[in-house]
Amino acid sequence: MSRQRRKKRNTPRPLSLVSGAGNPEPDLWIIQPQELVLATTGDTVFLNCTVLGDGPSGPRRWFRGTGLSWEAIYNFEGISHPNMTAARASSRDFSILLQGASAERAGTYYCVKFQRKLNRQYLSGPGIRLRVKDLLSVFTLVVLGLKTMTLAALLLALAAYWRRRQQEDIKTPGPAGLGPP
Repeated sequence: MSRQRRKKRNTPRPLSLVSGAGNPEPDLWIIQPQELVLATTGDTVFLNCTVLGDGPSGPRRWFRGTGLSWEAIYNFEGISHPNMTAARASSRDFSILLQGASAERAGTYYCVKFQRKLNRQYLSGPGIRLRVKDLLSVFTLVVLGLKTMTLAALLLALAAYWRRRQQEDIKTPGPAGLGPP
């Protein structure tokens, strides 16, 4: 099976299968138009996948991973990770919603067409990279910065008060008759 990858600027990033197992002229496209999705912790993320053209019968599934290490995330036959749901708008739409984005869920997500007869991967989309920024850590850093500045201001005010108090004690004469002769 050979694959031909077409990539153009400002257009979806489809893959075209030009020859496949048992079918000399298949024409199948898996379109994942998002190259990168940025999210913050807790967001609901939409991962888009459209399958166009003809190919062998078989399921479409989602995987997360790189190289040879892919983890099954969702299939449209009812098995999926928690907080993953299909967001199908048509018979060609295999998009999913990931609810509760987190740093652990960051990675590259692939929409994949399988060949039912051989139970193997037939064609994969180019993938969508998901980056998740931990909003809590940014908030925590801001709060810690404000607390540090407040503490520094209080220490400076205390030092200034202590110094002024010492200067007043030196300038203020004691009660009559108690001073030095």
